[in-house]
Amino acid sequence: MARIPIGTVSQSQYSNRELGMHERSQGLRQTEKVNRSSIKESKQPDEHSQPIVGSEIIDSEEENQEDTIVSSQVLFFIIPLMLENNQNGIRGRYGALIDTGCTRCLINQRVVDELKLSVEFMKHPMKFEQVDSSLLGGKPSITMTVPVKLEIGVHWETLCFIVIQEVRED
Repeated sequence: MARIPIGTVSQSQYSNRELGMHERSQGLRQTEKVNRSSIKESKQPDEHSQPIVGSEIIDSEEENQEDTIVSSQVLFFIIPLMLENNQNGIRGRYGALIDTGCTRCLINQRVVDELKLSVEFMKHPMKFEQVDSSLLGGKPSITMTVPVKLEIGVHWETLCFIVIQEVRED
């Protein structure tokens, strides 16, 4: 979980379920032309490039593309939510990154500190390996939160989160 400035990553529409309406979030992607020699460089999109709302995947592996390729930077799919510390009543609005490949619910240490959540040590450290083989948070996780109330729209449940140190939010 990380605090996300409103309007920077996803568009969300909130409404009233009693009126038959719902909350909707959408992912964004930005497309830019990149010279093949600079693919390994981490290029940020031009400040004038416009995000495109969509779910399609861009396939740029055509044989006739030798000098340039189309690169698609996918901005993460973020769901707005509310977390509440059940012990002291502190609440906060955050954005949850949806990662269907992750087997656990994770939370950033900064959010744990903001909500003043109590944590417990796990019996065994847990490693969360990313696609590039690096460890999420830079080291194995050793703590988990006590139960925390999570609200997404009208849905709510109580969960324990594994605490991840130093999560990047860019």
